[in-house]
Amino acid sequence: MSDTPRTDAAVKQLLQVSRPERVSVDFARELERELIQLDQQYDELADNYREVNARCNAYELKVGLLKNELAPLEAENAELRRTHQGGQTAIECAELAAQNHALRKQLSETIEQRKSYFQEIQNLREEISRLRWQQRVS
Repeated sequence: MSDTPRTDAAVKQLLQVSRPERVSVDFARELERELIQLDQQYDELADNYREVNARCNAYELKVGLLKNELAPLEAENAELRRTHQGGQTAIECAELAAQNHALRKQLSETIEQRKSYFQEIQNLREEISRLRWQQRVS
């Protein structure tokens, strides 16, 4: 198959009408217009490619900078993980804080209950003391 099928078809048509092998002016102009349009499209695509390529380079530069900024943070994170391995996670810390709060509440209630018992004991001692005094008087 030819790489110029439209030209070949135009030449074949000209040969069938027994004219010398020449292309019509309209056909040549149509091909030239198409060529100019394709050249313009090519130039636009080339411009777009350069713009996209420039943006990609800028993004790659930004990514490189971000990676450079991220590297020390990752190292610090790894160090924190190493030093914190035996410790508690955030969830465990929250659970321990909740347990601590519950124990403090329980301790506070126990102290209040003991204060109440102590007050009852004090009242009973006073009552016993009063009864002994009445017994002595009578």
